[in-house]
Amino acid sequence: NFTTYLNKKHGKKIDEIKGAGLVEGKALSEDGYIAESVAALDDQVFYTAFNFRSHPALMVSKAGAPARKLRDLNFGARIEAHKQKGLLITQAETCRNARYYFDIYRVDTDGSNYERLTHCARYRQAVWSNKGDRIVAVHNEAGINSLHLLDDQGNLIEKLWSGKNNEQISRMSYSPKEDKLIASIWRKDSRWNLEEFDLHSKSWRKLTSDRIIQNHPAYTEDGEHIVYTADDDGVYNIYKLNLKNAEHTRLSNVLGGAFYPVLAKNSLYYIGYSQNGANLYQIQEPLNKPVPQVAVAQSEQTAAKPAVVSQSMPADTSPAEDYSPWSTIGATYWLPYLQINDQRTELGIQTSGTDALDRHLYTTFIAYDFENEIAVGRFDYFYDRFWPVFHLGFGRETDLYVNSDDETIRVRDDKQLLLETIIPFTSSDSSFLIHLGVATERQKDVWTASTVTPFADTRNDFAGIGLRYVNALTYPLSVSRSEGRDIRLVYEDSDAIGNSDHKGQITVGEWREFFHIGREHVFALRLVEGQGRNNAPRFRLGGIQDNDALYPPLISGDIAPIFDNNEFTLRGYDEGRAQLIGQNMRLASAEYRFPLWRIERGWMSPPLGINQLHGTVFYDVGGVWDDPESKPADYYAGAGFEINTDLDIFYNFRLGLSFGYAHGFDDVIGEDKVYLRIGSQF
Repeated sequence: NFTTYLNKKHGKKIDEIKGAGLVEGKALSEDGYIAESVAALDDQVFYTAFNFRSHPALMVSKAGAPARKLRDLNFGARIEAHKQKGLLITQAETCRNARYYFDIYRVDTDGSNYERLTHCARYRQAVWSNKGDRIVAVHNEAGINSLHLLDDQGNLIEKLWSGKNNEQISRMSYSPKEDKLIASIWRKDSRWNLEEFDLHSKSWRKLTSDRIIQNHPAYTEDGEHIVYTADDDGVYNIYKLNLKNAEHTRLSNVLGGAFYPVLAKNSLYYIGYSQNGANLYQIQEPLNKPVPQVAVAQSEQTAAKPAVVSQSMPADTSPAEDYSPWSTIGATYWLPYLQINDQRTELGIQTSGTDALDRHLYTTFIAYDFENEIAVGRFDYFYDRFWPVFHLGFGRETDLYVNSDDETIRVRDDKQLLLETIIPFTSSDSSFLIHLGVATERQKDVWTASTVTPFADTRNDFAGIGLRYVNALTYPLSVSRSEGRDIRLVYEDSDAIGNSDHKGQITVGEWREFFHIGREHVFALRLVEGQGRNNAPRFRLGGIQDNDALYPPLISGDIAPIFDNNEFTLRGYDEGRAQLIGQNMRLASAEYRFPLWRIERGWMSPPLGINQLHGTVFYDVGGVWDDPESKPADYYAGAGFEINTDLDIFYNFRLGLSFGYAHGFDDVIGEDKVYLRIGSQF
């Protein structure tokens, strides 16, 4: 286990730390994984956390009580606090659909009155002035950091300082007494050190100058000291520096690491790392052990000091070339594709790929159905350089028909070609997409039983429009999408273009809702209503036909195809039943998804990991009908369970595998079904 590993690899260092006497805090949270960016106001301590099970959040601990959630934030948010102005947040958000920039937000200390102050401004971090009437922000563009002075609404007043190449500002804190700020700065000649910036002289003064990493500085309430994190002896601990006499003291002695310190009401708060992850800690009586401090000339300033340029490597003088995607667009993995039940045995391979700039995306699979002796497959290509996105897709699948004796009596070949434009409107957590497409479809019998009459070959050409809103989110420890919704509305008209044999219109509305009900537990609900008019293609229920797992996360999360889908899963029933084919359809599914075993084991060669096992209990009910003024004469229900596993393949690709059992409750056409499938149902 983890403790055994630590003792074996670092036993000597652990004994040394323990021998000096541990000075560690009381844990105020148990989020684990990621916690950072601490700020304090009186007896309230705020920080950001991401527990990998739910949304990144703004957390608060009051008077040393266990931390609680205030509101959702975007991943990587940084915070700063002011008594009168509340909390200042810098976090990344989508800009003009395709860019990802940091902006400044403000929120009250109870999580209310959330307000965005800047838009697409590239501010990586920001702090309030001590009066709260100004904001100092780090602006980043083309790798160059600069300091901007803003008013309290985020409007630029002036540029205070501009750095050179190889100069980066990490964390800042504004003095409560003077117009100065402290920051950890990387300079190529001195690496990470602490420096103080005077807003009047617009110059930096070095406070430390050594090869030790110093970071996360914060002024104390009196403005005469700073606390910060440093790895003086190989373990990150908290230190305090007296700004008047340069007295240097150590406040903690921890085993795992201590970061993002603040001193408030005589207590030290910090983010500590241990075998339980990253959490907020409180030390009520810090160590205050004097340590030697490297002397730094107090007059040393860096306002006009030229940047140090390394002469060890010659500048690259090769001519620039136009970007070409071809060297990076090749497939980097090949994975199995399978769908096995008593009607199909489809085995094959699948892959996807993209170039370095994500302009060209593609996904494909090809398989052979050994049960029905026919090849099936699909290829989708997306061009995502401009706005909107362009999509070309073509594929081949089969429609099966069975008789009352559960015998397949017809196998029908279905080929499709789709051209589509996708207009996305995106944010960090949601997307609204408009799909505009035209398609052609060809169907013909490839096998029929001797007892039935072959169907004629048919052609279906249609134009369609689709609307989709998605804010359903998946987290690293999730068993599936955990919260949010996926709403789709699709309209297809087979009488608008071409020469269709099916002259009619189809409208499909679908709502998928996901409820996070504690840790990794999820309740998922799906409602679908489909209506056909005139001689539109008919809907088909049964089997495990509709499955989003064929599209990798890069595609399925935003721009997965939504047209030409009239086949829907109804577990516990054969596909192709006459009772489950109609011009209109209604379907509902409910699933309870829960963790079984978090394995988290892997191998480097071959590159394979087993993440977890999780279970699903489901209930499906659906029906079809032909008269548009009517409703289903019968509803058919099925229930069952699935055992699912997540495999991590080739280091960065997660593959879901499901083994399921379903029971159809109808006395006439309901059956007991066992199946094996890649991916979850929805």
